[in-house]
Amino acid sequence: MIFSLWLLVVMESAYGKGANEMKAPRLEIQQLLFGGIVKNKNLALRLGEAIISDIYGNDELKLQRPFSVSEDNGIWTIVGSKNAGEGREGEGCVIIKIARDDARVIDIKRLFIVKNRGK
Repeated sequence: MIFSLWLLVVMESAYGKGANEMKAPRLEIQQLLFGGIVKNKNLALRLGEAIISDIYGNDELKLQRPFSVSEDNGIWTIVGSKNAGEGREGEGCVIIKIARDDARVIDIKRLFIVKNRGK
């Protein structure tokens, strides 16, 4: 009930002034009440998987599993396991960083393993 009422207030404040005056809802209340938008490891993992699937495709998502998920200073880090510890040359794991407070994707990178070929 409280959440529904809060959502109604946010929607009214964000969209109640007409299409030309729309503004984004403020997230401070939700951050205080619920510990941020991405409040747990499971949600961070699901977001990371959705991003990987969208950018790299479902086949790559399967190759990246299992994932490790950690949080440090309000930043979730999701790390895939493709080619982890194998040392094969080529594509490696995907690393995604997501902000706990507002779910911003802070960084996405993919590691590549290149062996020293000598000259």
